[in-house]
Amino acid sequence: MDTSIKSYFSSMLSAIELAEVIDNNQVVHSVDYFLNLFWAKAKDTHSKGNKLMFVGNGGSSTIASHMAEDYSK
Repeated sequence: MDTSIKSYFSSMLSAIELAEVIDNNQVVHSVDYFLNLFWAKAKDTHSKGNKLMFVGNGGSSTIASHMAEDYSK
């Protein structure tokens, strides 16, 4: 694989690992923590027969539509 491609993906991974999310109580968490929390809540919602909705406006609506399609598989 080209060195520049490896460098690009390495940089993207580092950015994701360094990203932080602050909750409503101003507690800092990793992105990984919130992704795992999202999946747990999404699975719980689905198992209870409830609806999970993805919402977006403009270009984000395409992403939301794609996420809904992938989630339904």
